[in-house]
Amino acid sequence: MASSAVHKLLVANRGEIAVRIIRTAKRLGLKTVAIYTPSDALSPHVIQADEAISLPTADTPSSEAAAYLSAASIISICRQHIVTLVHPGYGFLSENADFAAQVIDSGMIWLGPRPEVIRSMGVKHIARKIAEEAGLEVVPGSENLVASEVEALEVAERCGYPIALKATAGGGGMGMFVCKDSTELQETLRSTKDRAKVLFSNDGLFIEKYYVAAHHIEIQIFGNGLGEVVHMRERECSIQRRHQKVIEETPSPFCTANPRLRERMCSAAVALGQKIKYGSAGMSFVSFNSPLISGKVEHPITEQVHAGLDIVELMIKQGLAEMTESGGLPSLSPEMKQSTYDVLHQLSEVRGNCFAVEGRIYAENPYDGFLPSPGLLQYVSFDINGHDWLRVDTWVETGTMVTPHFDPLLAKVIVAGSSREEALSRFLIALKGCTIQGPSNNIRYLVDVARTESFGAGAVTTRFLQTVTNYPRAFKVVSAGLDVSVQDLPGRIIGLGIPRSGPMDNLAFAVGNILVGNDKRTEGLEIIVVPGVGFSARFLTEAVVAVTGREVLIRVDGIRKPTWAKMVVPQNGVLEIEVDPMGGITTGLRNYLCIRGGLPDIPLYLGSKSASMGLGGYQYEPDHPELNVVFRQAGDSTILVELGAMTLDMFIRARIQAFQDIVLSRQVPGVLSLCPCIRSILCHYDPLAISQDKFLQVLLESKEEIPPSLDTVKFHGRRITFPIVLDDPWNKEALRRYMSTTRDKAVYLPSNVEYLARNNGLSSAAEALHKLVASDWLVFGVGFYLACPFLVPIDPRCRLIGQKMNPSRTWTPRGAIGIAGPVAAIYPIESPGGYQLYGRTLPAWQTWGKGKDFSSTQPWLLRAFDQVHFTVVTEEEYQEVPYAFLTP
Repeated sequence: MASSAVHKLLVANRGEIAVRIIRTAKRLGLKTVAIYTPSDALSPHVIQADEAISLPTADTPSSEAAAYLSAASIISICRQHIVTLVHPGYGFLSENADFAAQVIDSGMIWLGPRPEVIRSMGVKHIARKIAEEAGLEVVPGSENLVASEVEALEVAERCGYPIALKATAGGGGMGMFVCKDSTELQETLRSTKDRAKVLFSNDGLFIEKYYVAAHHIEIQIFGNGLGEVVHMRERECSIQRRHQKVIEETPSPFCTANPRLRERMCSAAVALGQKIKYGSAGMSFVSFNSPLISGKVEHPITEQVHAGLDIVELMIKQGLAEMTESGGLPSLSPEMKQSTYDVLHQLSEVRGNCFAVEGRIYAENPYDGFLPSPGLLQYVSFDINGHDWLRVDTWVETGTMVTPHFDPLLAKVIVAGSSREEALSRFLIALKGCTIQGPSNNIRYLVDVARTESFGAGAVTTRFLQTVTNYPRAFKVVSAGLDVSVQDLPGRIIGLGIPRSGPMDNLAFAVGNILVGNDKRTEGLEIIVVPGVGFSARFLTEAVVAVTGREVLIRVDGIRKPTWAKMVVPQNGVLEIEVDPMGGITTGLRNYLCIRGGLPDIPLYLGSKSASMGLGGYQYEPDHPELNVVFRQAGDSTILVELGAMTLDMFIRARIQAFQDIVLSRQVPGVLSLCPCIRSILCHYDPLAISQDKFLQVLLESKEEIPPSLDTVKFHGRRITFPIVLDDPWNKEALRRYMSTTRDKAVYLPSNVEYLARNNGLSSAAEALHKLVASDWLVFGVGFYLACPFLVPIDPRCRLIGQKMNPSRTWTPRGAIGIAGPVAAIYPIESPGGYQLYGRTLPAWQTWGKGKDFSSTQPWLLRAFDQVHFTVVTEEEYQEVPYAFLTP
């Protein structure tokens, strides 16, 4: 190999693959350069590299992932730091032909297949043709891109349903739709074409026969770019979710049962590599799909069953050889002889490492649709114990923050054995030695999968995970009440300025644990509920629980249960804890939920699991599963989008805002206006500029881009102080008119304020008024009529609930503020209305735009996510305010 002293390698990637590449580069004596974004600044690949350069990012969450896709930024860094080799890893820019070409054109060595190979094999219908020319068998499908609906139907009929309609530039399952019959194909064709255009800037589609249950088998190949190609046997990757691998193994049980198939597939993979003069390492995916070759380096199991093999080292050697007169590794070199890899495999057999299994640990919840689970890893341990049969490729450690910006892969656990049975046994041992505590992960799920009879027998297909049903000993917090935290006894009592923790009511906590059969020190939940803000949790398996502390209303699946008693919550049962509206005034503030067995997956921090001031405990968040989204036609040129249940939920409102921002960022011609509300958004479009089908497709694609976590999403807002006269004479006049002209008896008469106090279990009207100004209010929406603002108290303890007046008033003073349900509104002008009135403030609407905060083109003041603070003033002070308010 050329002198390592003159070379410097940049890894255009992150996470475990970046660590993996840097490890080999350092062993070879190469200087290394890492790139990173703000959230990766303390990641291992940054620390281990000789140099680390930050990527330019904008102040938006999506810019983190986009930074690793910025070819211009990475090329600029390479030039500034005299980089000579670029390794792309996998994902990101690894299969971007333009980036590969830019690296080469800039005088650097690209450690991957040539750009023209990436282009040809990255376009699926061209890859099919190349494979056929190389003598490979391909599944039935269209010879070229389908040009019309008629042609698509003809091809599908010839192949036989079901068929897969695929974007030729797609990948990872994106841009692929399965059609069971001609009706589905006709309905899907146009939208799939439009989606492919948006996602890949290429709307080309082709058709293949779809096999419901298939084996995903890959052949590892390596070529010198001159026509010589070798293989390193196969691996089976059939256990996958959403086209992403979860468990891989080599050799393939399917090929072991069909040895001639292995020979045919390996020969076919080599023939395909020779046909395109493949250079570098890659995998050929040849089973039940279009044969494809990809320049990925993500398969340690192949290295495990070939003693001493390092695929990254091979890629580096080939890259350096491409810059010599030979143009690649010589055909007579050991690296290009098939016998070399046959001998390495035989050596692994002698050492008892000829079977290997790899499991991928993800920060995701396999019991909730594999939703990503970002957050702080509070404790990480991989118990390797010097086993020569165990390898863990990872980038995480205790204290790592997993962000939602990237793939949630945390680690790869790879084991080897002398037989498949021994490898599987060791795989379970290795998984039991892996501890990752914090947000959800799939370690327990991997154990459950590995224990299944089908996997043990090696009889799994790509649909296997759809048949696996497991229920973890866990529960989901659906509504967190006002506050919920993990506590234990005696808590964290250290001193030295470290916040003390533990339950506020030690006795109630201890009794709860004794009731369910725990040691009284076992961890449980401390919960605070207030009127209108309850706690609820769904238990995924049966659990024995007790609720102690304050007297509250407890229900299990709607059936009332007592406090201070043991109860059983059935599998998928829902436990609710609420303030009893008929219970009168009770003492105490907190409740304790104790569960038999405690919460064993929560790590100790300084000797306690208790949460206090951000230390210890678990990152409890309300459970926000995949929201039910409904798209309704709302007129000839309007679509109403509704998210979630008919409840007040700030997370849903934030998703509505994120959805609006995504749609607007697309700058689609024909979008006229978007009108968001608390859980819905009205979307207006110009049918002369965009069809309803295309507009609906834009909305569907935008919905898919809503981030699963909103932890880092920012919405701009202002904090504005408004004067308010409480229980004012103007609103009293409105009620007097109502009682004399409409009705004189109702639960909310003669005083709306006294009604609000009674309806919310408060002792007096004065207490109700105090709560209504004790919290800032968040503007949830602006609209309905003359930019009328709808507001909700930020502090849940200050949220009062009231019904609407029925029938409505015929007159309401301008600037009146009232409540209906949990939402308040400020009336923009004199008008009818039905909200329960409790005060008068300044109207946020000025018809002619007069005043320094208004204009003729925007005669309203408030915007969504503004905060309003109310300051109480007298009637006299209030009458002086409008003049100052409207003075320029």
